[in-house]
Amino acid sequence: MCASTLAAAMEKRNVLLVALDETDDWAHGDRYDRFLEGMMFADSFLAELWDFLQSSTQYRDKTTLILTTDHGRGNTPEDWTDHGDVPGAEDIWIAVIGPDTPDVGEVSNSEIVYQNQTAATLLSFLGLDYREFNPNAGAPISVVLNPTDRR
Repeated sequence: MCASTLAAAMEKRNVLLVALDETDDWAHGDRYDRFLEGMMFADSFLAELWDFLQSSTQYRDKTTLILTTDHGRGNTPEDWTDHGDVPGAEDIWIAVIGPDTPDVGEVSNSEIVYQNQTAATLLSFLGLDYREFNPNAGAPISVVLNPTDRR
């Protein structure tokens, strides 16, 4: 990723999708050292983006970030470079932070959440009903929505 990606992320917009895929590329290349560098870069990118959002009167306390992955990875030294038909690759994570999200910290052992719920969750934050777009999609992730925002 380059500085122009961060600059584009800081332009005025209602919805922004940023794919941080360098870690995936380095993992496929079995380059754990570069994978860790990519993780550190992604972390600093997200910190700078959040700092920008919180310093802007236009975005401060009005913006929600949804962070997730498109797939998991193997979870052993032998298969961490792969995804697909390897144990652990079916597991992904999601993080949501913003003014409309309850401050519950890390949640585990609660409801099972699926990747197909991400779009419906994003639409809920935009005040839209996912069923108008795709009635067969997964429902919004209830634990990240305030009770009044759940659709």
